[in-house]
Amino acid sequence: MNERIRELAEQARQYYLTLPTGYDPEKIGMYPQLMEKFAELIIQECVSICKDREVEVAIKEHFGVNNDDKG
Repeated sequence: MNERIRELAEQARQYYLTLPTGYDPEKIGMYPQLMEKFAELIIQECVSICKDREVEVAIKEHFGVNNDDKG
């Protein structure tokens, strides 16, 4: 997984912390792997609908998602 996915996961976490959920930051911070996997799955879904092979490869390279990652 590359650093950009981690940054996006942290950005999502920070946004979530602004919502009136009642969760404290320590509890939210326990799930970074879950957020990273969620981001990876979204990227893989986007790649799966790409019609242009060069775009697909560029997306995978940018986010460090391998062809072998199936979930």
